Amino acid sequence: MRLRVVRKNEDLPKLNPNEKMVYLTFRPTTVDLVNLMVRCPGLVAVQVSPHCRRRLSLGTCRVLEAQGIDLLVGGDAQRYKSKTGEYIMVDEAVIEEIRKMVSEGVGAEKIVTRLEWTARLAPDLIRYIIKTSI
Repeated sequence: MRLRVVRKNEDLPKLNPNEKMVYLTFRPTTVDLVNLMVRCPGLVAVQVSPHCRRRLSLGTCRVLEAQGIDLLVGGDAQRYKSKTGEYIMVDEAVIEEIRKMVSEGVGAEKIVTRLEWTARLAPDLIRYIIKTSI
């Protein structure tokens, strides 16, 4: 699983239309999110930093919800601004570990607690993986 890192709204028109998951390191406006949805019609999840999430309007969140796009709250965006890679990669071993714990009946919050630090993933992203792996 991979998330495309977008550092500024000027990069939205340059995105590959096949992107499924995007991490926005800037504070998106409703217009930015609409442009993102138009550019990437198969979008299933958008991740933003906790700071950005607190500042998103209810209308912006409803636009995503209406399109069936999950809004995930990620970690510190500063960590990704300095990276040279375009993607955040989620190791397949971590996804398999999550699937294994789900099949063993481990609760979602317990999985999040176990993997948040070891896998260095945001809790919302882990919950999203749990939701999509069922």
